[in-house]
Amino acid sequence: MADRIADIWGARTPHAKDTPWPVRVDMHLDQGLAEPDVDRWVQSACVLCSNGCGCDIAVKDGRVVGIRGRAGDVVNHGRLGPKGLYGSWRRDDADRLTRPLVRRGGVLEESDWDTAMDGEEPDVQQHTCQVLAERVKRQSAALTPIVERYGEHREREPERLHATGLESTRSGAVGLLRDLQDLYTLANLTDITWTVVGQAAQGLRDRELLDVVSSCEKDTDRQLAWLCTRIKQAAPQALIAAG
Repeated sequence: MADRIADIWGARTPHAKDTPWPVRVDMHLDQGLAEPDVDRWVQSACVLCSNGCGCDIAVKDGRVVGIRGRAGDVVNHGRLGPKGLYGSWRRDDADRLTRPLVRRGGVLEESDWDTAMDGEEPDVQQHTCQVLAERVKRQSAALTPIVERYGEHREREPERLHATGLESTRSGAVGLLRDLQDLYTLANLTDITWTVVGQAAQGLRDRELLDVVSSCEKDTDRQLAWLCTRIKQAAPQALIAAG
């Protein structure tokens, strides 16, 4: 098999338009082992990206010793990415991290999960959430002069949806997925609301409001795109691995 670190895509399998994607079964086993040495194969799915490629986990003497793609899987037709091929099954590898690392003073140190999750230095996802939240605050500020000019009639719908779906943070992988779905619902409500406001602005020929809507629609698109990506990442872990 090709070195998938040097050749990330692996052997090419060209095919004509409107013909089935050819099967190519990727496999990697512990050094010194061959396929006949495996005691049994356990059906699973790789969760290291949002694809959720079908795979079989090789077991020998009660240990995980390798992986191969599932030829009949509709997603990958036997193929596996480098992360799945070399990293997804390495539960007993000496280099595998078994405790979270926290960066202190520029140095990564072992920690426990409570400390890592509650640490003072935010991780990338938390930082992204903070950036998106700041953009929402800027939207509110940009709308202030518009509201002062036209007046305001508050609807209870956004607050009702927020209270129903996000009254508290759910726990576990499935809880995270449901929280993300609720956020996506609220963001979609915001998105269609900008469309409504934009149509009103066009009817009023209000250039200032049109500019605000145009800017805010872009922010909402970014929020929806980020949420969609996180949902794709969380779904395999919540619905396949957890089960």
